[in-house]
Amino acid sequence: MRQIRIAITLLIVGGVLTTAAFLMAFYTAEVQSFGEVTLEQAVDTAFPLRGQTPEGGSIYGRPWFSQKIFYFHVPVAEASFLVLLISAYFAIRFLMTKRADYDTKSRIAMETALIFVVLTMITGVLWTRASWACGGSGSRGSRPTSS
Repeated sequence: MRQIRIAITLLIVGGVLTTAAFLMAFYTAEVQSFGEVTLEQAVDTAFPLRGQTPEGGSIYGRPWFSQKIFYFHVPVAEASFLVLLISAYFAIRFLMTKRADYDTKSRIAMETALIFVVLTMITGVLWTRASWACGGSGSRGSRPTSS
């Protein structure tokens, strides 16, 4: 009974922390400015430009939605791979020992992996739609043609 209470507590804490990190990525993430580069020609960037500085350099704005969703998509995908590896480990252990607890652990890991895989698929679709909505290259406007 004590293990169930600990598991539920950890589940709630993990859910709250994950939700907080997800929301913070969308509302507080900013591009850090470490310096300034001035170029003669325009350059396609993944970030919208806020404007030009008096010296001619560019100031970057907040990241686009397509980049912010990536902050969530990649860790969820990595977690799905990790949980699938754990499930495979317990499945192999079950086949070697025929102990029912390894089979149960493998089944639980597979159910958990299913949740992560579904989240990966959903965030992947959101990321793809957001990326392609901006012209495919992440820039807003027409791409310059090289001569």
